Amino acid sequence: GRGGRNMLTLVIGENNSGKSRWAEQYAAANREGRLVYLPTMIAADEPSLERIARHRRQRRGLGFITLELPLNLCQAEIEPDDTVLVEDISNLLANQLFAHQTAANTPAVPAQLQNLCGRCGQVIAVTIGGLQPSREYDAATNAYIAALNQLNAELADCAELVVEMAAGRPLVRKGAIPCRC
Repeated sequence: GRGGRNMLTLVIGENNSGKSRWAEQYAAANREGRLVYLPTMIAADEPSLERIARHRRQRRGLGFITLELPLNLCQAEIEPDDTVLVEDISNLLANQLFAHQTAANTPAVPAQLQNLCGRCGQVIAVTIGGLQPSREYDAATNAYIAALNQLNAELADCAELVVEMAAGRPLVRKGAIPCRC
């Protein structure tokens, strides 16, 4: 094991920036125990079903165990040496804010990630970055964007490694990538 080093890696980028694929390959290359994939998207329509299918194809053959827990990551059955990939934080936050009444009883997203980090070798969390509030959006959407930006800043502060995907390339914003991925 890592001897108590429960590392958090934050992978941030705009939609379709390559962040998910990079995070999956990074997790597979830097694993110690099992690879656990925690998807947070709730399939609500055809585009979300296609995105889920694309992500399944993308990680095929990498050895991930998938646990569907879109509301409460604290329920994940994980082991101390596991490498856990959370895909993604923006969906988890949206699920808590909008999707389900049952989310009212779940811990806040930072507490869920802290719980995971305390129970496994490393957590790799993917999130959307670069969103800006706009007059074109309703108040709830602007509030969500502000909450996501605040959450991303908090997670970046406590992460050991922050990687921003830009034009399909990983840019290290904090820490150092331990291998070539």
